[in-house]
This record gives sequence, C-alpha cells and structure tokens, in this order.
Amino acid sequence: MRMRVEPVTPDTLYARILANTLPPENEQGCWIWTGRLVNKYPAMSVRTQGRRRTLRPYRLILVLLEVRGEGQYIMPLYSLYTYAGFELHHHCRTRRCCNPDHVEWLTPEDHVALHQKEDYAPNRTNSG
Repeated sequence: MRMRVEPVTPDTLYARILANTLPPENEQGCWIWTGRLVNKYPAMSVRTQGRRRTLRPYRLILVLLEVRGEGQYIMPLYSLYTYAGFELHHHCRTRRCCNPDHVEWLTPEDHVALHQKEDYAPNRTNSG
C-alpha cells in the first residue's frame, strides 16, 4: 500500500507547522512545537525531488514568509540559508518556538556576539 504524498506547497507546509504547534499560552506568545524532536530541536520530514529531507520548522516558517507563495523557491532558499551558515536566533529563548516574530537569521559571528552580551541570560525554564 503506497501512501499519498502531498505536494510541497507553501500552504501545505504552513498548515503542517500550525498543526504541530500549540496556540500561544505564555506571555511571550510562543508557538510551541509539539511534533517530532531531533536533538531536542523541532524537526519535520518533507519529501521533495524524490527524497526525504528533515527540516527545522522555525527556519522553514521564515522561508515561507520570504517566498510569498512562490513554491519553487522554498527548498533553494532554505538550502541557501543553511549552507551559507546562517543561524536562527530565538529572541524568546525557547528552542521549540515557531513564531516567526520571535526568530531571525544571524551570521554565526553576530549570534555569538549576541550570546556573549552581559545582559543575555538563557531562558532555561522554557527551552523545551
């Protein structure tokens, strides 16, 4: 029995992310990922171009906002950010958060500098 594979479109990916997050329950408004975790970080599988890829939903949601419905650019842009070495910073300090208002792309240097600031203290209670 062969499983039906949904086409990879911005709408289906966005719907999958929303289906695997809890509505905001904390003061910060985090969208907490309830799906699969890999190394304590959110992960989702997507079949594209004949192979399965594991993607980080909090990265994917930013890509979806950038491509604005142009589905052919989803995987190239996701790959570009990944292979160019960009890191994603969670301003809410909640690693399972997928709220696009809480995350931003940073260079590794900027990310390290941000974490080395004196006033930066990780939120260990809600890091998931």
